Amino acid sequence: MVDNSLGKYWLERHPNSDLKSNLDYLLPGEIQTVDSSENLEDMRLIDNAMGSGHILVYAFDVFMKMYAEQGYSSRDAALSIVQNNLYGLEIDKRAYQLAYFALMMKARQYNRRALQPEKVKLNVHVFEDTDTVSPEFLDALSGEYADDIKQIIELFSNAGELGSIIKFDKTFNWTKLRENVEDMHTDALDIFGMNQSKKIVLKVLTIGEIMSTKYDVAVTNPPYLNKFDPDMKKYVKKNYADYSGDLFSVWM
Repeated sequence: MVDNSLGKYWLERHPNSDLKSNLDYLLPGEIQTVDSSENLEDMRLIDNAMGSGHILVYAFDVFMKMYAEQGYSSRDAALSIVQNNLYGLEIDKRAYQLAYFALMMKARQYNRRALQPEKVKLNVHVFEDTDTVSPEFLDALSGEYADDIKQIIELFSNAGELGSIIKFDKTFNWTKLRENVEDMHTDALDIFGMNQSKKIVLKVLTIGEIMSTKYDVAVTNPPYLNKFDPDMKKYVKKNYADYSGDLFSVWM
């Protein structure tokens, strides 16, 4: 899948690339040239049901070959890939931890700085329900973007089950929403769980922005499920009625 999406995407824009000889699973056929001046560091690939990260790890290796062609050192390439090119989302915390670890180890293979989390930020995340956000936190929200933040908190109330099929019905200014939450004052004693609520909401806003971003390539092995619990069934019927027979078609 990666060879025929990310690999093909690169070959379309770099017809003289040697990458083709390194793509074992590239399907035969003519590749149409696309005129593009896109910077390699700006290319984005997402797996929004990443599991333990197998697709992202494979994509890392393909990106490494692209960066090598462009003259980057392996040290710089490894950090750029995990911080700029690869994005992943997952509902299972253990799977997310494995994916995070696998990408960190791939980066560490080429650059020791990869194990310094304060310097290296990966774009892989696990969904978390917002039902633990305290009422006091919601009451403290104010200003122009308070209603938008509350709407997102509501949308993510069952995020641990719905994951990437959560649907936004409007465009949000994620930067402004994040600034609004970051500027909220919290008590050092944290009697009402404000600090934890703030942490959860900031995480949700990050995931929401990732979900709303356009990507050059999306590669995933979608979940296959045709028997839903009541909440999932209701959500799928409401938002993906024409594709509600199986979760894989909802994903597509």
